[in-house]
Amino acid sequence: MNEMYSIAGKVAVISGAAGVLGGSLARHFASQGADVVALVHRAEQVESTLETLSAFGGRPSAYSCNVMDTAEIKKIADTIKAEIAAEVEKMVGEGKKRPHLAAVLVGHDGGSETYVAHKVKACEQCGFKSTLIRFEDDVTEQQLLDTIDSLNADADIDGFIVQLPLPKHISEQKIIEAIDYRKDVDGFHPINVGRMSIGLPCFLSATPAGIIELLRRYNVPTKGANCVVLGRSNIVGKPVASLMMPKATPGDA
Repeated sequence: MNEMYSIAGKVAVISGAAGVLGGSLARHFASQGADVVALVHRAEQVESTLETLSAFGGRPSAYSCNVMDTAEIKKIADTIKAEIAAEVEKMVGEGKKRPHLAAVLVGHDGGSETYVAHKVKACEQCGFKSTLIRFEDDVTEQQLLDTIDSLNADADIDGFIVQLPLPKHISEQKIIEAIDYRKDVDGFHPINVGRMSIGLPCFLSATPAGIIELLRRYNVPTKGANCVVLGRSNIVGKPVASLMMPKATPGDA
């Protein structure tokens, strides 16, 4: 007979612990003897959440993870774009070429449409040239590979992305590996992933790079910290964990 796995004495990290689902999970784990680390959205929720969990015993703790609001995030983003734009104009003034980013979009997925539109707008704000290449859902894998070969060979294109997800008849991994890693601004190519893991210069995935930049700009101390990463996706979770390990600032966790 299989024995039920015991969570007594284990650490359970619960996000959204002041909400209905998160709160229910937090109370359940606390009642089973786990030491709950409750993450709540607002500072004023910390005390009441901690009081509720303390009734179950164990060693609960609660933290507010709402370190900044949307307006603050936009302010930081605008500052970064202005810094990049100034650097680009300096480059152009010195006779260097203006950076050129291309994006390949397949189909009409709403999320992908929005993401790529933001990239095109960001290029304008940063002084980059941009090119959008569109295909319908019925594009063949070979047509997409031929487009990638053309972009790889185009000296005027400094970097490009192939927006994911792709239709089911196209192998996303095959497409990712076909991109020249030196133009892989999404940071998905195995060579870039490998270089990142050993601390060599490379393109980084956007979300992990943004997280590290926020930690840097807010001077958040990470040396020797116990860093908990929720999720292990190739795009966010694994890169964030890798970036927090090297002896760097941020990092060294």
